[in-house]
Amino acid sequence: MPRRENSVKVGPRSGRFVAGITIAAQTVSQAYRFYNTGDPLITVSNSAVETKIEKSCSADVFIPANTATTITVPTDGEGVYELLPSAGLRSGRFQRPGATNNTIVRLGPEGAIYRFFNTGKTLLRVTSGGMNPIAKECTADIFLAANSVTTVSNDKGVFDLVASKDAGPGYEVDGTVRSGHFKGGGTASIVVINLINAPTNAFPVIRVFNSGAAPFTVNIGTVAANVVLGTVPLECSIDLQIPTAMVRTVLIVGSNPEGSYDLLKVN
Repeated sequence: MPRRENSVKVGPRSGRFVAGITIAAQTVSQAYRFYNTGDPLITVSNSAVETKIEKSCSADVFIPANTATTITVPTDGEGVYELLPSAGLRSGRFQRPGATNNTIVRLGPEGAIYRFFNTGKTLLRVTSGGMNPIAKECTADIFLAANSVTTVSNDKGVFDLVASKDAGPGYEVDGTVRSGHFKGGGTASIVVINLINAPTNAFPVIRVFNSGAAPFTVNIGTVAANVVLGTVPLECSIDLQIPTAMVRTVLIVGSNPEGSYDLLKVN
């Protein structure tokens, strides 16, 4: 799977805390990614909403305008935080065997596209706009609806903000995010992008690479009923725009398909 080096940070150094702190209220709404780099559980609270973050994990949290946010840190706790969106941002992480505190994204009034990577040994289930199962060593891009709370059920994985609302009518794509990856066994139909919750005026353009042993098709629809958007030959790629005239889940269909994909832009 193509990866970027997460130890290299572009831009300002991360915010840091070793005890309970308060992020002062700002005149505009913001989103932050909080990382728990210590051992005890930390809690991020604002507007009577709490997000609990386990050790070695992180969460993206929307902070409304004119609202202070409190980070509650027990003794010996610590962590860092980043303002979203930010190019070159380190990936969010979750690793929660048996844990119940599994909220990883809490959005505000604008939706966003996130890429989820299953780095564990079991099926990853992302709850947003229905249940989105992701096979191990694979990814899926999911449009998370405005004001949604996204949870995961798995032992290990990472997540990235791929596209968020810009100042205009469109979405800004972070080109530094590592490519998505898929690999299927047998005759597979693999959902790699779920845009069911995306606005009908959003037209994503994707690039799909074939690194497997046979051609495969890129389809749109459901696993039970879909149509072909294009065929990707061996060692080649194809650029496709995702239409809005049908159920917008993008599938890879073929025999033992393997490859990667990138979100190029959202018109």
